[in-house]
Amino acid sequence: MAIDCGADIVVGHHPHTFQGIELYKGKLIAYSLGNFVFDQRDLKNNQSILLRVTFNRERLLKAEIIPIELVTFPRSPKIAEGEMAGEILDRLRIDSSIFGTEFELRGGRGVIKDIFQ
Repeated sequence: MAIDCGADIVVGHHPHTFQGIELYKGKLIAYSLGNFVFDQRDLKNNQSILLRVTFNRERLLKAEIIPIELVTFPRSPKIAEGEMAGEILDRLRIDSSIFGTEFELRGGRGVIKDIFQ
């Protein structure tokens, strides 16, 4: 509804784990980015994402997905690298595939494909 009313991006939250990303009418919906700082011990809840978006005056230009790993106790965020980054981005790819959303891997990060043609 927010996009139908003119929003370029909608970012959801609450489930303590990241969820898929959808392109709806050429606009971006991130259903949940997961935790950023939290004290749960479940591995799934210790994997999150940041979403870096770039706008110009008219529209959203680019969306980059940065995998985040929560480490130590209490859980503190750090940018995931290597195998952990791959695991997070693979999970997100699966979660986003139900919406038909694809992204490319570039330097341990994801860039959403064909979003702003």
